[in-house]
Amino acid sequence: MTTTAPPIHSRPDHGWRRYTVPVVLAVVTLLIVIRLGWWMTASPSDTVDYVAQLKQLSMGAQPTSGENGMDALAAASRIEQLIRSEVIAECTDRVSNLNSRDCYLVYDQMFHEPLELKDELPGLQVIERFRDAGGFDHLDRAAAADMFLRDFTLEDSHGGSPLMQVRFFGDVDDRDLLRLALASMRVAAMRGQHAEVCRYLQYALIVRHARAIHPILIDQLVATAMTSNIATELRHLLQEHSFDEQTLVDMQRLLSGAYAEPDIAHGVQGEELFAKDFAQWVFRDNGHGEGYLEPGLIRTVTNWGGDDDLPMSSFGGVLLENRTQTMERIEAYYGLVAEYAALSPSERAISPDTPQAFIASLPQRQVLLREITPMWPRFIDNHDETRADMRAAELMVAIERFRAVHGRLPVSQAELVPSCLDEPLVDPITERPFVYTLTSFGVSGYLISRSGLDRVDDLAVLLPNAVSLEQLDVELRAMTDDTVMNPQRTLWIDQ
Repeated sequence: MTTTAPPIHSRPDHGWRRYTVPVVLAVVTLLIVIRLGWWMTASPSDTVDYVAQLKQLSMGAQPTSGENGMDALAAASRIEQLIRSEVIAECTDRVSNLNSRDCYLVYDQMFHEPLELKDELPGLQVIERFRDAGGFDHLDRAAAADMFLRDFTLEDSHGGSPLMQVRFFGDVDDRDLLRLALASMRVAAMRGQHAEVCRYLQYALIVRHARAIHPILIDQLVATAMTSNIATELRHLLQEHSFDEQTLVDMQRLLSGAYAEPDIAHGVQGEELFAKDFAQWVFRDNGHGEGYLEPGLIRTVTNWGGDDDLPMSSFGGVLLENRTQTMERIEAYYGLVAEYAALSPSERAISPDTPQAFIASLPQRQVLLREITPMWPRFIDNHDETRADMRAAELMVAIERFRAVHGRLPVSQAELVPSCLDEPLVDPITERPFVYTLTSFGVSGYLISRSGLDRVDDLAVLLPNAVSLEQLDVELRAMTDDTVMNPQRTLWIDQ
């Protein structure tokens, strides 16, 4: 018996099927190569002159004509640098490791006690020689100037973003000018030259003004630090010296005058221009604004990364968000930062729309904005604290003015109005008047604190020096209904 094999159903031979996948892959590859070539060969065709925009933003808050105070500050700075270098060189044999900051010490570094004024003190030598060389005359010119305009006409040495070159303050070493002014305040107070104290205070405020007037983040941060330095120096001077009423009136006039304070909102506008200018120089442009990020250009624009090539190939930029998307992200981010900075500290504390939340919400493909955005909340909080320092120092001046006239301390801040203050001074942090309280330690002691906080770590303390931290803690607990207190945060001590 024979068996028959099942029939075999043969399939028709369609030869084109075997070529389908290779052809599709070839076409896709060709399109990618064409696209990459288009992106890489196109050059930026729609660059924006952000330098001109920054200059316009800087001039917007200033007169358009008159004497430029930056010229006077530059002249004073050159004299100060030359004299300070000479003094440091002369003092090297008897003072080791003397730097520019130590040069201006007129107080003991640890206890802030006045040193005995001697001719060999480096700071005193710098001050005297600076005066003889006409340095203070240049600062007088700066005080009378109409505007403080920076030179924005800079050569494009990086071959990329011009704005990367205007983050610096030219040839003005203003931080050492501030140290000179504050050290001169100390010397004048120690010599009983009260009118001169106000003159040097004006110089310090002018130097800060020249920084604060510019819409550049680094300038705002330096100006904020300068504000803290000025407030600290004022507190120490009022602690160690008794000034006559006219000197205190002049101090109040200067502190409440027209000198610009740091303005974070202004810095946000300038920083947005920096971010946009940076982005336009590190993205290729395909003629439609959709160019890809080329990491290799970052080193060209900023000099980051030294001489070695970046580990990430420029081809990798194709996988990241393109130029148009990045510009939209920058505008959205800085719009949010501007709104966040405009909030009060209490509103910011509960706001869900924070700069950190925005950055955290970015897709992984957006790497540039993560790298170039500063920590705005920290800067804004520091700015608020510094403003509070200065306002509290103003209140201290008003209290000492009242004491100079009446021979006693005011019972409350209300007693300062209207003779010494137009209205009670408000703490920028809590948006409430400072709490002024006489202490039980003696007729010379008082506290300036802030209300409405869960903690009182930031209490401003003005007490006789003999008071111990343990006594202070007991006093504060009684005042604040057992609110947690860190006695190490005694900021201000008054004689």
